[in-house]
Amino acid sequence: MGSQLEIWWFSAGLLLIIADLLVGSFFLLFLGVGALITGTSIMFEVNSISVHWVIFAVSSSILAMVFRKPLMHRYGPGSAQKYNEHQGEWIEIVEEENKSHSAKAKYKGSSWNVKSISGKDLKHGDKLQILRMEGISIIVE
Repeated sequence: MGSQLEIWWFSAGLLLIIADLLVGSFFLLFLGVGALITGTSIMFEVNSISVHWVIFAVSSSILAMVFRKPLMHRYGPGSAQKYNEHQGEWIEIVEEENKSHSAKAKYKGSSWNVKSISGKDLKHGDKLQILRMEGISIIVE
């Protein structure tokens, strides 16, 4: 009986971890790790089903309380907005666009959309400093 339960807990753990990779909430990750911990406990001769559920609930809860906030801060939604490797570098406008406050620039061998947050029209030849990146657009003053 122990080996079937062990396989069930390990399978559930792996499926939950894979599901979390698709969802990205980190919640299913902790449930999956809790299931793996429970499956491991069976290897140490913990054979009571009620104890399995307690181990699962306690380990998943502790993992979520301790690690979810730091993981969400580092990898969750909004973490990409902190990307500022290019901040302070200079670009030159190579093509004006009809839309106001936007243009195209060559930067590191690629063509980028450039948007001005100051309301200034961007003209061919303007040299501007990068404030930040938003997706595939460079934001300048």
